[in-house]
Amino acid sequence: MTAIVGFMNKRGVAVAADSAVTLGNTHKVVNSGNKIFTLSKHAPVGIATYGNASFMETPWEIVVKLYRKQLERKKYNLLEDYISSFVDFLHKEDFFMNEEYKRQILFQRAVIFYDISVDKSKKIKGYSPNEAPVFLMQELNTCKQVNSKAMSLDLPEMRTYKYKHFIDYFYEIFITNIGRMPLLQTKEMQDAFLQSFYQFLLVYVQSESDSGLVFFGYGEKEIYPSIVNLIVADSFDGRLRYKRMDGNSFSISTGGHTAVVIPFAQVDVSQTIIRGINPNFIDILRASLVSILNGYRDAILSAIPSTPNNANSINIIKTLNHDALAQQFVNNATGEFNKHYTDILMSTVAGLSKEDMANLAESLVELTSIVRRMSPTEETVGGPIDVAVVSKGDGFIWLKRKHYFDPKLNANFISTYNDD
Repeated sequence: MTAIVGFMNKRGVAVAADSAVTLGNTHKVVNSGNKIFTLSKHAPVGIATYGNASFMETPWEIVVKLYRKQLERKKYNLLEDYISSFVDFLHKEDFFMNEEYKRQILFQRAVIFYDISVDKSKKIKGYSPNEAPVFLMQELNTCKQVNSKAMSLDLPEMRTYKYKHFIDYFYEIFITNIGRMPLLQTKEMQDAFLQSFYQFLLVYVQSESDSGLVFFGYGEKEIYPSIVNLIVADSFDGRLRYKRMDGNSFSISTGGHTAVVIPFAQVDVSQTIIRGINPNFIDILRASLVSILNGYRDAILSAIPSTPNNANSINIIKTLNHDALAQQFVNNATGEFNKHYTDILMSTVAGLSKEDMANLAESLVELTSIVRRMSPTEETVGGPIDVAVVSKGDGFIWLKRKHYFDPKLNANFISTYNDD
């Protein structure tokens, strides 16, 4: 896992990231990962990564450096243009792997989807091992319906991907390896699984198992910085499954945002500082208020005599929407927190120097690491903290950066770094 924090105002953008990396599906954590990179050696743009450290089993560090090499000295007018260029690069470079291997990776994802569906089917009321296929069918149909209703424009390259395209691409490897999904022995079960998995692919990517990319900096015609967050899942059949996280993408502008603090990946500690309350506590408050209101309702109902004259009043009390009242309370409380705390904090951030933003970004990552160290779970945030600042005048500047080598012993590397 990862903790990345970005501070941004009109002077520039500062980004800090830890170095902890979890190896595969193990509990082994090493503190040597690189998560911040220059996207160009000649332009004020950078990229940070979190979640899955690889794209289709190729480490993002390699992908970014290959992109940077082919970019050479080319510059774009907008940060969005760099992002479009990077997405195009992921498409056109076929040296990551051939199409057959992409099918194998897609099948591995299908096996995971199958295992999750089987586990969910076992939790359906009345589940019986003797009727496992029946309950799996029920779960697959439910998943298909949910994802079908959730279909949106979030994954731009999947908008025109038809079921026929998917079957033509995937069916052969699926049916050849069907033995890895023992409950899919009938044509009806296989069709139900394929349709459900297809709907899943159209609408769903997640930062936990997929990759988060954070682009930050300036295009040539931009005087204020931006941060844009993408989640990238995989690539197959000529399409890249990714979506833009608009809630984590901001631009500094006159009359718009003048300051932003954005945490990525493990965000709870940073959001506690930014919002003045741990975001998990909001759910606890909502649940507690619903419980109190329900108890208060039950107490009132028990005190009202059950007579024909009171029937209408009793029915009204029973239909009170406590969830809506609790949500209104949370919304009001959140608004007050923003007014009296977060907005004041942001007004302060708007006036910070680049150095101060860098120090605060580093501090929030360090604080996240301390909290993880104090918890009984794995220390998934830790190690050296890399810190970079990007400004319009100075470009991409490293304030702190770990090396796996001693720069003093590698003068040739340092001198030729910008010779592309």
